[in-house]
Amino acid sequence: MLDKRRIRLLAVYLIVCGFIAISAHSFWPKDYSDQKTYTFSFFLIWSFINILFMIKLALPKAKGLLEDQSSESVLQFPKNEWEKYEDKIIQLQKKVAIQEKELLNETTQFEKLVEAFPSSVFVLDHSQNIIYANSKFYDIFAPNTVKSLPSQHLLSLVRDHSLEELAIKALNSKSNESLEISIIPPKEANRFYFDAYLSPLDSFHQTPNCVLVILIETTERRLTDKMREEFVANVSHEIRTPLTILMGHIQSLQNSIQKKDDLSEVSTQITKNSKRLLSMINELLELSKIESQGRITKEEIEIDVLIESILFDLKDKYQDLNLEMLTCFDAQHAFVNPKLFDQLMLNVLENACKYNRINGSVFVHVFNEENVLKIIVKDSGIGIPQDQVHRIFERFFRVDASRSSTIQGTGLGLSIAKHIMQKHQGSIKVQSVLNEGTSFEIVIPHKNTPI
Repeated sequence: MLDKRRIRLLAVYLIVCGFIAISAHSFWPKDYSDQKTYTFSFFLIWSFINILFMIKLALPKAKGLLEDQSSESVLQFPKNEWEKYEDKIIQLQKKVAIQEKELLNETTQFEKLVEAFPSSVFVLDHSQNIIYANSKFYDIFAPNTVKSLPSQHLLSLVRDHSLEELAIKALNSKSNESLEISIIPPKEANRFYFDAYLSPLDSFHQTPNCVLVILIETTERRLTDKMREEFVANVSHEIRTPLTILMGHIQSLQNSIQKKDDLSEVSTQITKNSKRLLSMINELLELSKIESQGRITKEEIEIDVLIESILFDLKDKYQDLNLEMLTCFDAQHAFVNPKLFDQLMLNVLENACKYNRINGSVFVHVFNEENVLKIIVKDSGIGIPQDQVHRIFERFFRVDASRSSTIQGTGLGLSIAKHIMQKHQGSIKVQSVLNEGTSFEIVIPHKNTPI
């Protein structure tokens, strides 16, 4: 663009020249032989040259500007106000984009951290709706569902009003809160125990006034504590019973029993209960030893020889039942700890004989399946009620004392068997039908099976 000052100057010059030319028109000759003709021609030529000269003064700068606007020699004109604001807006947009990217990265890192957390983590909005939860939460409270449910109210999944009240308190007080709660999750029959920790958040994913909730499961700890209490109570009861009987018979002896028959009966009862007490103490010590034992040593043993030897001894011990011992060995070797495995098989096989019926049978089948060795021990005994099957591996538990009152036992044999299998990274399961019999399945990993 031309400079306005130059344009005005050029316009004035052209107007002046035009005025002079119009004024000189009066001198236009009618006779070209007149001397005035040369004077006028000279005037016109001079005016034309001046016009060209003025145009040349005005054009060079504009021509250079048109040819190369980026040249430093071109005059730089100040930007208008809109261009300044436009630059500021562009800079702000860039800053916002960078901040959004950083916030997205932080959110992604937070979600990755929460996802790897071994406990249930979720976020509540001010209306107690769950707006975010990790996979562990879904596994417990919404199993077999998509891991990204739409917003749901807390009580629809976590059925505990005390947790809802605590979340409201955390929001109102803006302080951390904690609580011990017990919950029965959906589609679950058993109760779960948790330590709940709540922390208020100013916002989460653009939702204001939220609460972060962490549920650390303590079910196993609670059950362990309960089992310990029951164990102490059972030990006290079981040991007190034979001791009370012993003390009673000893007192009878001190009262100078006169009859020989009475003396013989008292002696029999003392011996019987002494053996029972000794057996219980030995099994308690054995169970404690197994639980405290670290890594066990294993070796290859001939399992068929071991089982046949145990069955031979048990057949003689329970000869009054006239039991039929049946075996089928499709595998002859097992990779186990010899001493512990001998104890395991003795407890399981003796249980099959002890609770059998006269002229009953015990069947043992040993075979390989994929990467494990399986042992099936099946008897034709009195069986176990369905509501008590899940308890037979508990310490001191005995099925229906009235039905088994004549059968001696401490209630520790199967508990010991379970702990031995845990040391072998294996398993022991039971199936039973009342008055028809019981079947135990023992699974032992092979030597080269990864654990």
